[in-house]
Amino acid sequence: SGTILRRYPDAEKWRGQSLPPSVLQHLLTQGQAVADHVGLDGVSRLYGFTRLCCMPWSSIYVEVGIPKEVALSGANRTLERNLSILGLVIFLGFAVARGGANLFILRPLSALLNAIKRFDGGDFSVRVGRTSGGSELDQIARALDQMASAVEAREAERNRTEEMLRVLSARAQVLATTAARLNTHLNLQHVLDIVCQETTR
Repeated sequence: SGTILRRYPDAEKWRGQSLPPSVLQHLLTQGQAVADHVGLDGVSRLYGFTRLCCMPWSSIYVEVGIPKEVALSGANRTLERNLSILGLVIFLGFAVARGGANLFILRPLSALLNAIKRFDGGDFSVRVGRTSGGSELDQIARALDQMASAVEAREAERNRTEEMLRVLSARAQVLATTAARLNTHLNLQHVLDIVCQETTR
C-alpha cells in the first residue's frame, strides 16, 4: 500500500507515512529498477528499488536512495576535468594555429608586400629570397625576384644609354660651337687658337 515500514536515517520520523502515488505506481509496475525522483523530504535522489528477496508472495520493497549530487559527483569531476583538458587542447590548438599562420602565411606575405612597396618606390635592388610560406609563396617570391632583376638590368642599361647620349650630345654641341666660331674667322692663327681652346674645353 506504499506505507513506509522502516527508514534510515530518522526511522521514527518517517515510519508509517505513505509514498507519493507516482512513486508507488512506479514500484508496483516496475518491480525492480532505478529511478530519479524527489523523496518525502524534498531531496532529489537516484533510487534503486527491488522486491524483498526470498518471499515471492511479498509486497515489501527495499529502496535505496543516493542524493544526485553525491551519485554524480565522480561523473561531474570527470566531466569538469575533461572539459578543462578540452579547453586547454583548444587553446593550444589556437595558439599553434596562430603561430603557424604567422610563420607560414602572415610573415611571408608581409615580406612580399614590403618588397612590392620598395619596388614600387623605385628600389629595383630589392629581393625577397626564400620564404617559409610553402611552395606557392616561394613561387611568387621567385617570380618577384626575377622581375626585379630584369627591371634592374633594364634600368641600368637605360642609365648607361642616357649617359652615352649626354656625352654624345655634349660632343656634338662642342663641335657645333667650334664650327660656328671657325666660320667667323679666316686667319689661320686665330682658327688654330679656337681649335685649341675648344679641344681643351
